Amino acid sequence: IKNYNPSPEQFASEPQEFIINLFSDIARTNRIDFKTPKIIVDDRKPTITLTLEPSTLPKDTFSSTDEIQINYVATDFACGGDTACQNKCVGLKEIKFTSPDTPSFSETLQEDLGPGCKKEASISIKSDLFTDGEHIISATATDKFDQVSKSVSIKVKVDRTGPTIQPNKFAIIKDGITLSTFSKNSVGNIEFVVNISEKELGLATTSVEADLSQLNPSDDPTANSLKNVKANSCTFDQKDKVHTCKWSSVTFNPKTDGQKQIKVKAADSLGNENTGTITKTLT
Repeated sequence: IKNYNPSPEQFASEPQEFIINLFSDIARTNRIDFKTPKIIVDDRKPTITLTLEPSTLPKDTFSSTDEIQINYVATDFACGGDTACQNKCVGLKEIKFTSPDTPSFSETLQEDLGPGCKKEASISIKSDLFTDGEHIISATATDKFDQVSKSVSIKVKVDRTGPTIQPNKFAIIKDGITLSTFSKNSVGNIEFVVNISEKELGLATTSVEADLSQLNPSDDPTANSLKNVKANSCTFDQKDKVHTCKWSSVTFNPKTDGQKQIKVKAADSLGNENTGTITKTLT
């Protein structure tokens, strides 16, 4: 009995038929049996493609609370161009996701690749792993012969930052006049104005609310209607890239002088929230 160990380089990357003869004599003149098996040499790397799950978010941008879902199709091949090659492969070993601009991110799929030559699924990645801005997520597929596919990439955009409340742009206005003093008597039809910047994705105007309770405190804190008041309107200045939000027809009655704090909360169209505290000194 002799072992025959041909080099894989001796065979083309397609099914190869060869003959095994069994002779009864050393001179090989009397063949008593033969077999004609086929072998396949796998010298092809797998392939992988990526697509971003269609997003309903503006500009396909992800907030800090979103997950980035990427669909992938990884396929392993042993050979091609012959019907005998169909569904012939050594199988997928792993799929690896990385980001060249975020070295701390790396995720490898191994356990759930299953049998067969093709794996079609999706992966969810937490967007809070990335900083604000555009990022590249790359992927490679490796078969069980450790042949690695060409790296493919997809771009995603992350916005984790909420709007900016501009405390120096807060005003208390009565009949077009900005007030910094107060009367001992309550004054009605006051307008409160604050500027909020959100240049990238726009302000969710229905999200803007303020705690104006220190400008008209109540003896019963549970009865104060100025605790969380939504803005009546927000307009956008295209030139300065600033949203001006207004609270109208409010009664102004701070009761005492000194510093008053107004908290303003706003969110962008992705849901990124931010709260700013404005300090106003009244005399």
